Amino acid sequence: MREKMNAVCLPESYTYNILPGLGVEVEVEHNPYTIPLDVMFSMAARKNKKRRFLFVSQILGKHIPVDPMIPITGGRLLAARFMQEICGKDDIETDALVQKLLHPKTRNTDADFIDPPAFELAQQMLVIGFAETATALGAAFFDSFAGQARYIHTTRERIKDFQPQISFEEEHSHATSHRCYPIDPKFLAGSDPVVLVDDEITTGKTALNIIEELHAHYPRSEYMVVSLLDWRSEADRARFSAMERRLGVRIRCISLISGKIEVQENTTEDVSDSLILDGPIPYSCLSSGIKENSTLDAYNLSFSNRLSLVSTNAAGTEKSVPYVQATGRFGLTSQLSKTTAREIAHAAAFLKKTRSGGRTLCMGTGEFMYLPMQIAAQMGEDVFYQSTTRSPIYPAYRQDYAVRTAYCYPNPEDPAVLHYFYNVEPGMYSEVYFFMERKVDQQRMEALYQVFRSLRIPRLSIVTLSHSGRDEDGDLYPND
Repeated sequence: MREKMNAVCLPESYTYNILPGLGVEVEVEHNPYTIPLDVMFSMAARKNKKRRFLFVSQILGKHIPVDPMIPITGGRLLAARFMQEICGKDDIETDALVQKLLHPKTRNTDADFIDPPAFELAQQMLVIGFAETATALGAAFFDSFAGQARYIHTTRERIKDFQPQISFEEEHSHATSHRCYPIDPKFLAGSDPVVLVDDEITTGKTALNIIEELHAHYPRSEYMVVSLLDWRSEADRARFSAMERRLGVRIRCISLISGKIEVQENTTEDVSDSLILDGPIPYSCLSSGIKENSTLDAYNLSFSNRLSLVSTNAAGTEKSVPYVQATGRFGLTSQLSKTTAREIAHAAAFLKKTRSGGRTLCMGTGEFMYLPMQIAAQMGEDVFYQSTTRSPIYPAYRQDYAVRTAYCYPNPEDPAVLHYFYNVEPGMYSEVYFFMERKVDQQRMEALYQVFRSLRIPRLSIVTLSHSGRDEDGDLYPND
């Protein structure tokens, strides 16, 4: 699938043949930590006519299950890169972080998690992560600083009687609308720099859209765009320069790997017709009637700092279960993050005791990625992490293709929206912990249960962090 050319020195060129008639040529121009590309990403075809290819990250914990310390380390390494390039700190040690990406350990030690780098900032900074894929990356980046920073991520949620302070579009995405709902009305204000965190920049249009919207309401002089990958063309970079001149601002971009891409698309046929779907359950939208063959458990972890906000879904149905402020969706400070870290440690210790043993998957849902990831990182050895997504990707059970199996189900919180998860095969795990920020009615969970039954996973545990009140399942308060 991948062919390498001119491997002696940068730039290096690689050709990814995703499927007949669709390929991407990648030219790497800057790779300061010499991270192999296959550590960072692999390729797949996406079900989106606006952009038919996808760089599937190997370190985000989104589409591919990983050691949960890997995405946390990715955010920390990106913060180290920021300190070197933006803050001019030449003494930042990065070797240990790079080694954790290159040689991940199955065992996740408490020391790895509890002792993150604590980079000192000379001034206040507003960090914004992009939903849904970069919500955890943005939070891990933010958590790498000792203070002087605050964090919020964009969201697809609709909050009743609460107008977003900014909203903007991501034209190529499957779900295009982004909103920001800071609880503090002054959260986005000020003259301090804004740092936008994303997993990948292809054209940079999304970053430019949010800068345009932010500057119209909360102008400042400096913006930074931080990403794992940066593939902007010369024309794309020229658009950044043009916005700098028009708004009278400075926009700087840093990444772990940057270069150019050229898409080779010579087909008008349906992508699915070109894929070889010959593996175990390559794609599944399951109906009811599958025989019950696994244990189902439920745990309610009642975190503090809950927000009594009412959401609405696409059908206009209201839901009054509180949100958890520590997710970052409504604004997060370093002080709140440190308080939450203690609750996370207690929650992880409790769930670790409930494990039945063997290979375990912890799965976040949609935007709700970082808290489950942090809990999973402290649940012991042989634990893997990934998240569900709105993004539909074509699976192919083929070597070097990023998505081998795919499953979908109606989102229990919004049945009009399909959620997907990838790269899980029958019998792959002894148990799964499925994390949800807010509890939903059990009947809306049935489609999800059917998917996991088909995977022959002996035990499924539903873990919620917020619900409407005490019920028959009981509660665990992490600080008790």
